[in-house]
Amino acid sequence: MPTPHGKYGQTLQDSFCHNARALRTKRQLTQLDLAKKMKVARSYVADLERGRNSPTLIVIANLANALNVSPAQLLRIPKKKTDEKTEKS
Repeated sequence: MPTPHGKYGQTLQDSFCHNARALRTKRQLTQLDLAKKMKVARSYVADLERGRNSPTLIVIANLANALNVSPAQLLRIPKKKTDEKTEKS
């Protein structure tokens, strides 16, 4: 099944994977540390970060709680630099 693309040409799942890893490493957590907080296997965290699993809303909420962020932060699609320049003009 094709994955829907946003106007930035990046899928929501790509953003989720990137944000999950970035937020985890920003907090200096290993995948094992995060897995323990979420009460899941380390391999499950690795699969989430690689896009091998599509998380349910419950998993997104659990991950957000473990990282102390809102679920929206995990799903945020970053703006491209060209879009930021256009908005400033």
